[in-house]
Amino acid sequence: MQFGDTLFGTVKNGVLVLSGYVSNVTVEHGSLLIRDGIKGSVVARQFGRAYCPISRLISTQSEGYISFSAVRWLHAVGASVAHLNFDGTPLLVSVPGNTVLASLRRRQAVLSADTRLGGSIVRHLIRSKLALQIRLLEQFGFHYSAAKAKRYAEKLPPAKADIAPDFNLDDLLGIEGLVSVIYWKALKDAPLHFGRRQHVPDYWKTFGTRRYILTGAARGAVTPGNAMLNYLYGVLASEITIALHALGLDPALGIMHSDKDNRASLTYDLIEPARPILDRWFFQWLQSATFSRRDFIEDMSGGVRTMRPLSSHLAMTAALWRGLADQLAQWFYKSLSTGRVSGLKLAFIDIETEATRHAARWTLGNALHRPIPPTCAECGKALRKQRREFCSRECRRLYNESESAPADLGTMKRARPA
Repeated sequence: MQFGDTLFGTVKNGVLVLSGYVSNVTVEHGSLLIRDGIKGSVVARQFGRAYCPISRLISTQSEGYISFSAVRWLHAVGASVAHLNFDGTPLLVSVPGNTVLASLRRRQAVLSADTRLGGSIVRHLIRSKLALQIRLLEQFGFHYSAAKAKRYAEKLPPAKADIAPDFNLDDLLGIEGLVSVIYWKALKDAPLHFGRRQHVPDYWKTFGTRRYILTGAARGAVTPGNAMLNYLYGVLASEITIALHALGLDPALGIMHSDKDNRASLTYDLIEPARPILDRWFFQWLQSATFSRRDFIEDMSGGVRTMRPLSSHLAMTAALWRGLADQLAQWFYKSLSTGRVSGLKLAFIDIETEATRHAARWTLGNALHRPIPPTCAECGKALRKQRREFCSRECRRLYNESESAPADLGTMKRARPA
């Protein structure tokens, strides 16, 4: 995706991404002033309180700053700030406004997978995740893998039943792990399309394994496909964290994920059933996307990172996941408040229909803008609105020449004896 770095200062679906090396957010004369870009090409945008279209301000670079007055200004208009690490991990999020109920936090603090309520929540989360993973495999035509995963999923205890003494959290996570192995093994050969003249390693051209080859852990990425998916998971995690804070819940107090410093364990509990929803969107997008060599960089240890401006476009998908994050946070809040767990029903997101009503805080009536634009079939560059398949006449010519070359050579070979 050889984008022209034209996202500086662009608000799309209520999301503004700061991705330049010269970026700062301040308040001048009562208005929000945002500067973003690179040296020699800095874009400045000014927004008033009454007509501010921003609901999420996301920073993807380590450079730049935001003033306290700008944080207060964004808080007043109901906008949140998120800062993402290079791999998409949320490092900082702000909350547009919340009320912390001490009694609710107390119930959350004593909740664990060993309690009746905690065990029921865990079973609902795992059963929902496995059901959506199996549906995705079936929709993508992996019927054998889906049937195999379904046999494991049927071993789970009923969601509303009390956990038997001989069936604990480790057993639940063991079944989840077995299904995940089947799931990712089926998807690992999904192709990634690069421009015809983009020289990349062969293992970059498929999604690849979810395990980091050097450590064996399911962290890090050694292929572009995994790097992009990890980044999207980070964007989704930031939305869930914001939603939990807005309801007065503590994202650090999890149930399945153990307590760990500097980790939002509850966020990563709730993200589990949402992963297959994001996965389906991601793998469907891969079928129509063309990438460029410069979209990714490989470090000395073999890890792959997503580079700007592709990372900025991935961050702009935040609007797609906001409704899903709110639904998960509200489900957990209701379960904790009432002491009873209702069914968790999540649906796959259709970007053309459902996403418009999920995304919030931009002018009502506006259609959802595609977070990631279509790309040129020859070089991977983002297409303008009036372009349908190629970014230029040169790319069209090169593409057609490479298509016709084998036939021309064959004709010449057959004509040579005559």
